[in-house]
Amino acid sequence: IMTTEVFRNIVYDTDSSSQLSNLFMVCFDEFHFMNDPDRGTVWEESVISCPPSVKILALSATMGNVDEIKGWISSIHGPTDLILSNHRPVPLRYLFAMKQGLMPLFRDPNAGPGSINGINKAQGKLDAGSVINPSIIKLEEQLLRKGQQRQTRSGRPLKDVKVNPNAMI
Repeated sequence: IMTTEVFRNIVYDTDSSSQLSNLFMVCFDEFHFMNDPDRGTVWEESVISCPPSVKILALSATMGNVDEIKGWISSIHGPTDLILSNHRPVPLRYLFAMKQGLMPLFRDPNAGPGSINGINKAQGKLDAGSVINPSIIKLEEQLLRKGQQRQTRSGRPLKDVKVNPNAMI
């Protein structure tokens, strides 16, 4: 197990043939980092320089251009299979950490980008389950009021407190 940068450096090493002689497969987890402007070239160089005898397994749950990537890897490394799955063994949940503990970020605990219920819009507006959890907004407004009450004792003016749920995401 190593970072992509370490693997790339091993491949570039003049003694890499002995280091990689017993390597059957390299597994790139989070392969969508190939699209990252800062680190993407490292991923590309690793695929390009990977010995033809070594199998490549590229994993990503968030890559949109998988057919293009498959074609690119095929052209560089040889025949490539694409396996697609929507199964998520660990459900994606959005939680908000507060002093009271973790609370679902959305009114529907299964809502959020990539989660079971996703983000649902009707006529350009979020549906009731996809909005910020009202309990979080209420607690945040209470905390702001307490903070402002402390400020007014020190002579500062009290301002009207309202939490913008859109600024919380």
